[in-house]
Amino acid sequence: MKTLRLLLLFVPLVSFGQTEYYVSAKGGLNVREAPNSKKVTTLLYGEIVRIESKTGEKLIINDTDEETGITKAIEGEWVEIIAERIVDYDYNMMKDVFETVKGYVFDGFLKETSFPEYIKEEYIPISTLKYSENSCRRYKSGVPFTGTAYTIKYGPASAFLSRPINPSYAVDYGRFSGGFISPILIKIAEYKNGFLNGKQKVIDPLNDLIREKIVLFKTKNGDGGVIIMKYSDFEIQMGDLQEYIHPIGVEFFELNGQLASNFISNFYDNEESISKLFQEDFKNKYLQITYNEEYVREVGEYSHFENDYNRKYSNYIDEECYMFKKPISVEIIENFYVKSN
Repeated sequence: MKTLRLLLLFVPLVSFGQTEYYVSAKGGLNVREAPNSKKVTTLLYGEIVRIESKTGEKLIINDTDEETGITKAIEGEWVEIIAERIVDYDYNMMKDVFETVKGYVFDGFLKETSFPEYIKEEYIPISTLKYSENSCRRYKSGVPFTGTAYTIKYGPASAFLSRPINPSYAVDYGRFSGGFISPILIKIAEYKNGFLNGKQKVIDPLNDLIREKIVLFKTKNGDGGVIIMKYSDFEIQMGDLQEYIHPIGVEFFELNGQLASNFISNFYDNEESISKLFQEDFKNKYLQITYNEEYVREVGEYSHFENDYNRKYSNYIDEECYMFKKPISVEIIENFYVKSN
C-alpha cells in the first residue's frame, strides 16, 4: 500500500509538464514564489507555460471583463509552472533569446494550446512530415502527403516586456494590419501528393483573426529532356553562402535549330551544375545539355523564411519547393544550324 501511494503522488509530476498552456488573462498573470506569497513576475497575455505540478489548493477569483463589465467566478487552483518566455532576438545566431520563469500561478487563467476550433482532429502536425528529393512533404513511410498540415508559432508577448502593455508598442506578428499583439499564430496548409495545393491560412486565435490565400500546384514532375544553350560570357559573384553565376548573352534552342523562347532555364544553381555548364571553353559555343527535372527545396539565409525574423511568424507555410533542371551531361555541338524567324 505504501508503494502504491508513492506512485500516485509521483504520476502528476511527470505528466503535467508535457502539455503547453497559454495565459488567457488579458491583464497578465502573476507568478509567485509559492501560493499566496511574494510575486516573482507577471506573465503577459498569450505567453506559453508548462504545468510542472498541482498543489491541490483550490481558489475562486471574481473576474470582471473590462469590455463588457460582466463579473464571473473563475475556479481553479495553484499550480507550479515553468515558462520559457521570449525576451529578444539574436540576429547573429538567427534565433530567439529566452528567459526561464518558474513559480506558482492560478490555473484558472491558463488554457491549453490545442485550439480545436481551428485545428481539426484530422490535421497533421507538419513537424511529423519529412522532405524528400521529389516532393515537399512525405509521411515517414515515404508516401507523399495529401491532406491538411498545421504548425503553431510562438512569438514575444510584447515588444517591450519591461514596460506595461501599451497599444503603441503592440506588434502585429500576423500582419493583420490592426496593431494587435499576436504572440500565438496557427499556420494551416493543404497538400496534394506532397505539394502545397489549396488553402493556406494564418490565424491569430487570441483575437479570432484569419487571413488566407489559395495555392494551386499545376506543374508536374518531368523526366527531363535535351536543350541547346549558348552564352557569350559569365560572371562569378561570391555570396554569403556560395558562389553565384550570372551568365551573359544566354540563348536556348531546340534540337532543330528553332529558338526556344518558352524554355524555363531554371538550372539548379549548385556547385555541380555550375561546373558542368559554365567553363571558359564553353563561351560562344553551342552546348547540348541533357538534363533531368526534380523538385528541390531551397534553404539558406535568403531563401528560407525561418531565418527571417519578420517572416518567421507572419508568413504562410512556405515550402519553397521548385522544379529545377539538373544537367546530366554537356557537350559542344559543332556546326549547329540556327533557323531564322
